Amino acid sequence: MNRKIHAFTHTPYPTMEVLICRHDWIEEWKFHNNRTPFWRLFFACNQTGRVRWEGNWYELKQHEVMLIAPETEFDCYAENDELELFYIHFVIGDAFAECRNFICRLPPPPAMARLIDEVIEHLRGDDTGRQARFQALAIVALVAGALPEKYLRNFKHIEPRLLRAYETIRHHFTSDYTNAELARMSGMSLSAFSRNFTGGFGITPRQLAIQERLRHATVLLLQSSQPIDAIAKASGFCDRYYFSRAFRQYRGCSPAAFRREHSSLSSPPEVKALA
Repeated sequence: MNRKIHAFTHTPYPTMEVLICRHDWIEEWKFHNNRTPFWRLFFACNQTGRVRWEGNWYELKQHEVMLIAPETEFDCYAENDELELFYIHFVIGDAFAECRNFICRLPPPPAMARLIDEVIEHLRGDDTGRQARFQALAIVALVAGALPEKYLRNFKHIEPRLLRAYETIRHHFTSDYTNAELARMSGMSLSAFSRNFTGGFGITPRQLAIQERLRHATVLLLQSSQPIDAIAKASGFCDRYYFSRAFRQYRGCSPAAFRREHSSLSSPPEVKALA
């Protein structure tokens, strides 16, 4: 009997990193003008909240996942008693790297709901070891897999060698690759590489590198206590002055002002967390 075999072989998985995974009881969930370079996943455990985006209110329903893309400016609000909230801040590459400015509500599949319950139990027991961290990554993977295609940027029409150059810049953003080096690595002439890269991605290689450096720096400002000089160096900038000028163009304020404004959002006290 001939049986048809259903399979897939080599599948390049997007890079994922959980920046913070928390379970918190929030007495006053009221924040305004949030906009960060990473994804946010909200899961309300005990009551509902509301999120406002582009003038419209969206209900954060109990036991439903709300996913907020990077660079989405939003307000959040909950009334009455404490809001019991599970949330993850994360970054993810590949087709998800260019997602911007949207909010999506997803009914969690049973596997995701179970994982969230298990991670919450780990956090309650101060168990932030390997199993809890892999479970948090699995939650991110399930959410990414459930995200409708309409939200993803389609790079299928772009040559694989240009995609490799794109990912090289994203993963090694502190390296000062010249267009000539990238063209040589891609097996293309300099003019063909520059033209096709910018035409395909809508951004030059240099602009992509600066964008990734600024994203990385923004995450460090929010998630670490490193001094700004150290963040500038770790993000690939030659000095604090150049970093501050580029950051102001990107965010509309200085790195120090951005950190002060968002410090209450990124580091609430006495919260059970994976970081």
